[in-house]
Amino acid sequence: MAENGYFGSMPQDDKPSDDQDSGQNPKPFLNWRLIVPLLLLLLIVPMLLDLFQGGTNGQEISYTRFKQLVEQGEIQQVRIQGDRLIGASASATPQGLGGSGGYTTYVPIFGDLTLMPLLEASGVDIVTEPSDRPTLLGIMLSVLPYLFLLWIFFTMFRNIRGQGKSIFQVGENKAKLYDEKAERTTFADVEGLEGAKEEVMEIVDFLKDPDRYTSLGARSPKGILLVGPPGTGKTLIARAVAGEAGVPFFSMSGSDFMEMFVGVGASRVRNLFKDAKKKAPSIIFIDELDSIGRHRGAGVGGGHDER
Repeated sequence: MAENGYFGSMPQDDKPSDDQDSGQNPKPFLNWRLIVPLLLLLLIVPMLLDLFQGGTNGQEISYTRFKQLVEQGEIQQVRIQGDRLIGASASATPQGLGGSGGYTTYVPIFGDLTLMPLLEASGVDIVTEPSDRPTLLGIMLSVLPYLFLLWIFFTMFRNIRGQGKSIFQVGENKAKLYDEKAERTTFADVEGLEGAKEEVMEIVDFLKDPDRYTSLGARSPKGILLVGPPGTGKTLIARAVAGEAGVPFFSMSGSDFMEMFVGVGASRVRNLFKDAKKKAPSIIFIDELDSIGRHRGAGVGGGHDER
């Protein structure tokens, strides 16, 4: 199947043109080699603290043994955290509960109605705490999903910045600009195709000396359609025309105009001609022009098709 290429010349504008952006990618603003270890450290430290703090609750004993110690007066204070009982030994330091001289046990699942009377009769100081008291590890585990989402967001944002684009620049011109004064391609680089070269020589002459033609009432052609199988030199001929005339050459594929979002393709067309006008006289080459069209009767896209 033959592929089509189209290139058109942009008439010269009165205003001088500005050079295109240098295209240098901005440096990433986040050092992920430093941030990732910090996040891992924030996760590991609470786990270690929770592990070591778990040992400060004292020796874990059976529930029966715990009640016996209460009856013997060996426990002076009890912390109740849900179904967990943490007892401070009567011989422990005043800090008691935070030291290692304590005992830990769990109330049976069916409960024990004799526990509270026993504690009160033994003169034990009773302290109740919420069973769902947040720990540093629990807080970190709840924050981790949000940190992961932030990491994904900043990674995507950094990649977009690295490409020199933003979310609001999806309709920017994607054409490649070849400065034919620096990267010049001439007809001498094109082997054969003598007939095609003769036909486009008039375009080259018009771009070199437009006053000669305009004085006779002639106007610049809007474009030329190059038809042929892939690899037959359509792009090379178009670049040679720009090189012979010494004008900038914008190259873009027709498929770049077709996007999922309606309006993006039309925006790229406008931006392409806007950029080409800034560097007028210039040549716009649209490769694979037939990709913009579609077969008659194809119903895909409906009224929202950009074609």
